[in-house]
Amino acid sequence: GNELLGLTAWLGSVERVPVQSHVLESADDHALVEFLCVHRVFCLIAGARDQAALKDKKAWVERLRDQLAKDSRWYLPSFWSIIMEPWDDSTLARVIAQLKQPLGYGMARQA
Repeated sequence: GNELLGLTAWLGSVERVPVQSHVLESADDHALVEFLCVHRVFCLIAGARDQAALKDKKAWVERLRDQLAKDSRWYLPSFWSIIMEPWDDSTLARVIAQLKQPLGYGMARQA
């Protein structure tokens, strides 16, 4: 978790794009819309433990998009979201190892 957030921030800093992460344990939709508008957040990354959770998260993100579109403080035409499915330990370790290699960044940049 923390190592992946650190790598995300590192990738952003390489391109001189500031990346701030906020871990939200829980919040109702209204509080989250308030947070997103006030802090000018344009991308949300969420995780899903399994297929049922993935379906629920997709529906939740669509509700969030609808609420943002209706909020007068929302300033963008769209809201980006990424819903990550769980990786097994070996996949996560492989991705982290590849990103730590000097060529890892170059390969990611070409994609």
